Amino acid sequence: MLSISFPSSRETRSEAVGAVVGAIAGAGLSTVIDRRELHLVIDEAVTNAMEHGNGWDPAKKVTVVVSRTAGRLRMAIGDEGGGFRPEACALNTTAFYARGRGIPLIRYYCETAWSEKANVVILYFALSENPTTSCAPRTP
Repeated sequence: MLSISFPSSRETRSEAVGAVVGAIAGAGLSTVIDRRELHLVIDEAVTNAMEHGNGWDPAKKVTVVVSRTAGRLRMAIGDEGGGFRPEACALNTTAFYARGRGIPLIRYYCETAWSEKANVVILYFALSENPTTSCAPRTP
């Protein structure tokens, strides 16, 4: 459905996230979470890949591959980094911390899995039967 790569820079992050959300809506697909929540999850995952995986190095790419499988939207977001230990990311229960909420937030909104090296996160979103209540653009 969609495969896109972009450099790891603060300048391209927002555009890349918007392109992914737009492509999902443009394909007529809707998730059970709303468009803002979907945008938030994708933004967190892309930011983690750019910042922690690639160190904001614009020479390194982040790749997003989106497909539909078994009633779900599957999104793989990968970076060129060395990976990490996802199980070490405990839930940050103090809302005042400026950092450390990304992975728990992602896990709240969708099912997650990681590649063996853990430099690719795979996000699974349930698809909605009613596009007016989810990520499809709303018409007035």
